[in-house]
Amino acid sequence: MRQWPIRARIALLSAVVVALAIVLASVFAWTATRATLLRQIDSSLGDRLLIRGSIDANGTRITALSEGLTERMCEDPPALPPELEAEDAPVPQVQLLRGDGSICLLGKKERLVEPDAEELVVAESGRGEVVRDTTTDQGTRVRVLTKAVEPGLAAQSVRSLEEVDATLRSLAGLLGLASLLGVLFAAFAGMLLARYLVGPIERLTTAAEYVAATDDLDVPLDVDSAEGSRDEVARLSTAFRAMMTRLAGSRRRQQQLVVDAGHELRTPVTSLRTNVEWLMRLDDSGRPLPPEQRRRVAQAVLGQVEELADLVTELSHMARGNGDNGD
Repeated sequence: MRQWPIRARIALLSAVVVALAIVLASVFAWTATRATLLRQIDSSLGDRLLIRGSIDANGTRITALSEGLTERMCEDPPALPPELEAEDAPVPQVQLLRGDGSICLLGKKERLVEPDAEELVVAESGRGEVVRDTTTDQGTRVRVLTKAVEPGLAAQSVRSLEEVDATLRSLAGLLGLASLLGVLFAAFAGMLLARYLVGPIERLTTAAEYVAATDDLDVPLDVDSAEGSRDEVARLSTAFRAMMTRLAGSRRRQQQLVVDAGHELRTPVTSLRTNVEWLMRLDDSGRPLPPEQRRRVAQAVLGQVEELADLVTELSHMARGNGDNGD
């Protein structure tokens, strides 16, 4: 399986890391906002248990349902404030729950919600309170606060969650859009970062491939690094330049060695060839040398061969020495 280029992997990794961070931040923001809104709803539900009653000096109704409500209110329900009578008002509505599960309506023609087991326990015992989310028969999501009034009776304050849900949907949309833009920006920034980081390495790779393909050690190396920089890219660039310099020097020494070897070998080879050709011409002419003179020529040829052998050995040592010092 072919791997992605380093540049693409850096960009993808940057986008993934930023995406995770944005998603986590968005989930936290959405959860915190939801918790805040629900706390406000719960506070509103408790405040709306204040219905008709006495009025303080500032004109505020202060008689709490849990302090002033009795079973007689079910028989003669008090008039509710105008905001509670509105059908589409976003404020809580109130109903009374008896311990046997029956509902006493205050200013409403039909019950708001059906009680569950926990709420019946609160109504029957006359102690504590519970909060839950549920759905009405009309399909409206509501939040219900059930608070004990006295043994056998509890008050239920009900408020629609449509505003909360709409706010959370809008917030989710905004967070989703912000997350998308953040991921796109992270991917773009990752590409720029990858180009900045990987660019010098790619140029070094191109130079190395050029040398491998052409055997040309004089390749220009366009890798910029800050003066005095000792980061990995700068070190790699310096090492590559040093390697190319040493390779070029080694090649020059090898070429010089070949030239020197040719010059050193030319004299004994010429002499050896001259002697051999002279012996062959004498034999062809039918006037061979006397044995003693022929022996001296043969010894001279042998000496030249030994000289060649010595030169070859010396060149071998020189070649190994150049390899140890320059290759």
